[in-house]
Amino acid sequence: MEKLILFILVVFLIAVSPVAAQKIEAIDAQNLIGYWQTDSVNQLSAINYGISAKDSMTKTAESEAMKQAIKSRSFIFSEDGIFTAQWVMGKRQNIVNGKWEIEGTSQLAIEINGIKTSYSIRVNGKDGILLIPMKARRGQIHELYFTKKDAK
Repeated sequence: MEKLILFILVVFLIAVSPVAAQKIEAIDAQNLIGYWQTDSVNQLSAINYGISAKDSMTKTAESEAMKQAIKSRSFIFSEDGIFTAQWVMGKRQNIVNGKWEIEGTSQLAIEINGIKTSYSIRVNGKDGILLIPMKARRGQIHELYFTKKDAK
């Protein structure tokens, strides 16, 4: 019985440690206003972690375009509640506009073309944030890692 309790305790600590390292703090809208660039190191690591060895062979051809899109992605949160996402995919510059607002103490809602997506916001390092969608999403990128930068 003692071994079972010890095993459960170890599993619990392993599962909780990464979550504890991501500080959950109240996010003030003023802290979110500005220019955010993809934290490409964390973002690419998260994507690679989610790809199986079988899938990695099929992803090779699109990986350079994906890396370019990830490294060039930026979010701009304006003081007036306007949101802009921009990135380069291949030779094409993509820009998406919408609205944003803080919900509660640590949630962000982004609305694009009438579709609202809510994210849990976590502090990630000194100048970084991690956006985690509140509902399951399709696609390869789920969590979004950003670092605050000076506006371009």
